[in-house]
Amino acid sequence: MHELSIAEAILDNITQIVDQQKIDKTVKQIKRVTRINIELGNYSGIIAESLKFCFPLVAENTIAAKARLNIKNIPLCLKCDKCLSTSFPKDFIMMCPKCDSTEVTILSGQEFTIKSIDIIE
Repeated sequence: MHELSIAEAILDNITQIVDQQKIDKTVKQIKRVTRINIELGNYSGIIAESLKFCFPLVAENTIAAKARLNIKNIPLCLKCDKCLSTSFPKDFIMMCPKCDSTEVTILSGQEFTIKSIDIIE
């Protein structure tokens, strides 16, 4: 279950943001992180439910202890390099449904991005 190490990486990123805020004296200090907004591609290899399960375990006794992961799923989108059509395969078959070419480019679906965090100052 690599989602545990991914949850730790999310927490590390959040901690860095909070630490940076502590350095900047012109910004109100963050007391608590309440939500972490993430974009997660369906083809990223990360299981959203496992990540949601693991995050509270690593965030215990931290500024993000009660933070909720808000995960937006990004579908796999392919562009055919031959006929230039785009498709959203549900079964992850890397083939153009129009011309059956396997020469495709992934346009989306591999994302793993922390988009924003909600805080209490």
